Amino acid sequence: MVLTQTNRFIGRTDREPRPAVDNPLALDERSRGRLETDQSLWDEAEGLRVSNQRLFDERVASIEAGREAQRQSRDDAQRAEARDSLLKPAMAAFLASGGTLSEWQEQEPSIERDIRARLAADAALGNDPATREMERLFKSGAYGI
Repeated sequence: MVLTQTNRFIGRTDREPRPAVDNPLALDERSRGRLETDQSLWDEAEGLRVSNQRLFDERVASIEAGREAQRQSRDDAQRAEARDSLLKPAMAAFLASGGTLSEWQEQEPSIERDIRARLAADAALGNDPATREMERLFKSGAYGI
């Protein structure tokens, strides 16, 4: 819509009611033509506000979706790296003991499950590397106690 005058309602339709005959703010010495003009200007400004809000919401959703995809990709890469670092020593030991790559691929899920179960049990018993290192530092007096 082409504006022939400045629309005084732009940016204010969420705070100001639509001009109407029963609205005391709209009743002044002006004619009914002025009321109709104000109503059309308010309607146009409200349409712009709704359209802009929709565009803003779509843009925010798009940005959030992109961020979530990046976060998911980063998390997947970290999980894959952690899994590789967990299984590489086991794979090397398996292959060094005479196992073949096809046997490793068959047994990899069960080996990974066993390794994770052992690590969980060690952590529950306080026998994990972090706890051992903390105990070593404590005994050496590094904490000043």
